[in-house]
Amino acid sequence: MNIRNKHVISMILFIAVISVSFCNVQPASAATMNIQQSSYYNTTSFSLNDQIQNIIDSAKDGDTLTFMGKYYGNLSLIIKKSLNLITNVNTTVTGDTSGQPVFFVTGSGSRWTNITGFNIKSTNEAISVKNTSNVTVSKNTVTSTKGTGIKVSGSTGVTVKKNTVSSSQTGVSVRNSQNSTIKNNNVKNSAINGVEIENSHDIKVSNNNISFSNKHGTSIANSQNIDLEGNDIEHVQNNGVNLIYTDSVILNNNTISNNGVHGVYLGINVKNTQIAYNIITNNLKYGIELDGSGSTTNITNTDITNNTISGNKIGIDVNSGTDNLNIIQNAITKNKGNDEDSGIGINFGWGYKESTTLSVYYNVITDNERREVCASDYSKKTSIGYNWYGSDDPRQVRVCPYVSSEYVNWMTTESNGKFTTIFYGADGQVATLLPNFDIIYQLNNGKKVRVTVKNGVATVTFPSSEYKLTGNLLTIQTTSQKKQMSLDDEEVKEILKYLNQNNGNNGNGNNGNGNNGNGDNGNGNGGNNSNGNGNNGNGNGSSGTGGNNGNGNSNNGNTNTPGNNGQINNGNSGGNTAQSSSTSSSSYSGSPKLERTSAQIDGAAEEAQSTSSQDQASDQTKTAQEILLDNVNPNLWSIVALVLLIATIVVVYYRKEIELMYRK
Repeated sequence: MNIRNKHVISMILFIAVISVSFCNVQPASAATMNIQQSSYYNTTSFSLNDQIQNIIDSAKDGDTLTFMGKYYGNLSLIIKKSLNLITNVNTTVTGDTSGQPVFFVTGSGSRWTNITGFNIKSTNEAISVKNTSNVTVSKNTVTSTKGTGIKVSGSTGVTVKKNTVSSSQTGVSVRNSQNSTIKNNNVKNSAINGVEIENSHDIKVSNNNISFSNKHGTSIANSQNIDLEGNDIEHVQNNGVNLIYTDSVILNNNTISNNGVHGVYLGINVKNTQIAYNIITNNLKYGIELDGSGSTTNITNTDITNNTISGNKIGIDVNSGTDNLNIIQNAITKNKGNDEDSGIGINFGWGYKESTTLSVYYNVITDNERREVCASDYSKKTSIGYNWYGSDDPRQVRVCPYVSSEYVNWMTTESNGKFTTIFYGADGQVATLLPNFDIIYQLNNGKKVRVTVKNGVATVTFPSSEYKLTGNLLTIQTTSQKKQMSLDDEEVKEILKYLNQNNGNNGNGNNGNGNNGNGDNGNGNGGNNSNGNGNNGNGNGSSGTGGNNGNGNSNNGNTNTPGNNGQINNGNSGGNTAQSSSTSSSSYSGSPKLERTSAQIDGAAEEAQSTSSQDQASDQTKTAQEILLDNVNPNLWSIVALVLLIATIVVVYYRKEIELMYRK
């Protein structure tokens, strides 16, 4: 064997050894250590705190420390390693007089630490997470009478979830941090703010209950890319949500109600804000206040869309210089009060500066106690677009004379007994962007039928029993206006003829055929006053009832057809009939989720990796083995890739020698 062949064999053996060695990398074994109940420890020479701290200091990364006792007093513990600190017995831990947190998780070595299940009572900060990453604080009950309940500072990827934080100075505080999540917490009775975010970015605050704070529910300052979604913020002394010096804040699908000042406050230098699909009700002053506190344009690129705003003194108050302010598709109703600054849907205050980029259109602005829209500066008119004010008659619309607005118009038509009311702009196009609202129909002196206007259209059909032979009158009532439609006698005859011809189709089967007809599957309706089985019926209802005596209701598309009792049913027929084969298409009733285009909030690592179903099925913190595997696997695959690259180079370079050796 020549020297070169020996080199080839040596290189192949070297690669094999390296590959086997790295593929056998195993995570270090993690231990579970029990911290005994406090009476177990002799505190003659060393305090209970010092002895528990020694256990923590002697633990290795990935270890789990389980607190076995029900109570531990005067603790201030420092965690600088990656540890799981847990209790399964709802352990109560109280702080000491040193001014230090009860649990202080600090430094890069403490990443992936979990603190779970404790009842923490302290005059200082209860839990502080500083200069670290991927820490999870979960399922704790926290009270910090002179400090912050849970404080995160200078950290990345922290998750604060499913905690109850009460009677603290500030409930949860995030400062100088990023890519972190605050979710599913109950934060109440804070002396200052419930949740505060400062000098941070890419923070998600979701599905929290925040209540009874003495200042703001959620305060955000000097921060960007902050998402507030699905939170209930109520009964705080000041503003539900307070924004100053912010960029790219999204408020989506929150309930913000019964707060002491404003629901949502936008202050100095607030830009790129989206406020959508929120319920903002019964706040003492304004639902949404834009207050730049100066003559310059302080609030820019603000979208206020698809919100329900009611029961406040003013729905939306614009009292600032603005640029690109869009108020679109909101339901702004029943804001109350009789004094000068109340009972108004949208108000342009003295601080508002005229803007060519203002868009206010396709809102439903009705039932506000004094004015639907008002402007304080009478020296010029503020121009806005098409909105629905409960009437298309300017004499009935309470818009102040300093506002120039377009009006959504409406009319009602009839075809084969189906009455359709259409809401439209001056261009004749249907106002499909209008939020849903109700109108009331009444035929003659029959029962009043409430129908929801969807996408600018409402339809209704009345049973033949509601009609008279002559002199029929249809009344349509909106919030502020009533219109009546006289029905020609010949037209009514055609309607009754059409209804009677189609009256047998109000049960389950289509095309029912009189008495004793046989259907394949379901029970159809026969002719007038007859019971029978129709062909091609759907379902197994028992003998649908046809004719004018039927109690079933039929819906086709958006058509609402009440039976003799005048009741509207959506998609289901009444009586003993099964479901009609001709049903209306279902509509989405939830609130769409807004997505960022400029930045993606990653959250903590477990937030990015887990699905919601996994989070519900296995709501456990990461085990020590999982933590170590997370750290080992990336390095392992990098090494494997390097080894494969070296092997490929060797094979290519020595391919002739390898082929010769193989033949021998």
